[in-house]
Amino acid sequence: MADRTEHPAGATDDGGRHAKPLPPVTRGSLEKASFDPFVGVQPPPPAPPAAAPAPKPFVGPLYVPPPSAPSLNYRYLGQMVDPAGQRLVYLAGPQKDVAVSVGTRLDEGYVVEAIAEDGVRLHYAPLDARVVIPLPSSAGVAQLSGIR
Repeated sequence: MADRTEHPAGATDDGGRHAKPLPPVTRGSLEKASFDPFVGVQPPPPAPPAAAPAPKPFVGPLYVPPPSAPSLNYRYLGQMVDPAGQRLVYLAGPQKDVAVSVGTRLDEGYVVEAIAEDGVRLHYAPLDARVVIPLPSSAGVAQLSGIR
């Protein structure tokens, strides 16, 4: 006896040779694709690494050099005694020559403290600094000028 098996409607045991044909595919029956299957999919870029907190700046004692008197750019130029008997010394400066006597204040803040045989003593009061501009000896000046 032959085995009879129930088949769904339209299906046969003949390997599909007598199956019903499918309806034709039309453009209108197709839905537009949501993505192009021929384009590779790129994964999203990795998140940037979390920035490390900035190191705290070093706040320590700062080195501050001790204050110093301004440089003195004067040299001896000459000297004389005026008719009143006051001794004047001429100094060659960086921009102009000056005649100084005791009490004269120079542009840099130095004050002539004394005029002695060996030099002009200057005092810088803000730092209580003293500087001497040397004067040539009387004997050396006499020899240079031919005076005996």
